[in-house]
Amino acid sequence: MKVFVVTLLIVVLVSCAPANQPEPLSTTPSTSTPPAVSTRPPSPTATTQFIPTLELVQTPPVPSDEPILVYFVSEQGKFNVWMPVSGIITEYTFTRMFFGKSVECSSTASSLNSAGVTVQYCDLDSEDIASLSDSAILEEVHNTVKSELRLRVDKEQAGVTDGSYPTLTLSGVENMRGDVYDGTFKARIILVENRVYFVHMSVYHINWCNCLHQMDQVVDSFYVEPEMSIPFEPTP
Repeated sequence: MKVFVVTLLIVVLVSCAPANQPEPLSTTPSTSTPPAVSTRPPSPTATTQFIPTLELVQTPPVPSDEPILVYFVSEQGKFNVWMPVSGIITEYTFTRMFFGKSVECSSTASSLNSAGVTVQYCDLDSEDIASLSDSAILEEVHNTVKSELRLRVDKEQAGVTDGSYPTLTLSGVENMRGDVYDGTFKARIILVENRVYFVHMSVYHINWCNCLHQMDQVVDSFYVEPEMSIPFEPTP
């Protein structure tokens, strides 16, 4: 009889265990993925098509090496600059519209894997700019290249370089390969009398070239020498 009572009590205690005891937490991670591209609603007063900005979720690894910087000197352009090189440097002429007139310009370009550097200069008509302020001329160039290269300027700063030449430094994002702002750029506009220079470097967001950190080095190294002359030396 005593053995039966003990056994009965054990059975009752087990059967009376709380029924609302919490279950262990699941350790399965969430599989939701944030969107890679965000679109910002256009301004109510916007008159041009809005280009969304690409927001990086994860940047793929890039090689540890980086492009070699070479010192480029242009006698015709009267400038020198450090440029990254992974192939060849090309030079060509083109036309651009300033103040309603077509102006012939010269360009020096270096193309990299996912990046590019361009130095351009244009000689404006002295009569067209005679009555304009330096800031008005820089603003005209700024608006022109912004439209042509599909730039979104996030920061701009006016200044003076080489002691006397007015400048406008721009930075932000650039539409490099489609319908989104998928690259980063830095550029500088320099006005030397009636000649306007434009030095610009852009890097695609993946940064395959491992050269994003070189933008400041390239743009800031640009130097104008109006009196520069390289004597011709015939090959023996």
